[in-house]
Amino acid sequence: MLMNPLTQERVELIETLDDILESWDGTAEKGPEVIAELHSHIEELKFLQSVENDFDRPPYSSRESKLLINIYRKEKLLVHVMRMRKQKLSEEMKNLHHKEKMVHHYLIPHNKPTFVNKGI
Repeated sequence: MLMNPLTQERVELIETLDDILESWDGTAEKGPEVIAELHSHIEELKFLQSVENDFDRPPYSSRESKLLINIYRKEKLLVHVMRMRKQKLSEEMKNLHHKEKMVHHYLIPHNKPTFVNKGI
């Protein structure tokens, strides 16, 4: 089937987005790199869609729809992994701060001792 050039470019961009998410190794550490790489392609897709809106934009094909659903699921997993990592780091920082606070209070007492002068 012959596609118009804008539709072909749209399909290629959607496939690229899927490939980028497919290459993600599942770690939170690689998440920001994947998001940065996705960002430029998403901007291209938005621009392409705005150009298509000026013309009669053909509807998404079943392949495009399946890819978009797949991209959505992978993106949702990526966001979940990043949020869980953020929460874990937050907990670790709280625990670290709590430990530092305990050590600080143990080593450097803040209350000065008070003595009662009984005329000794």
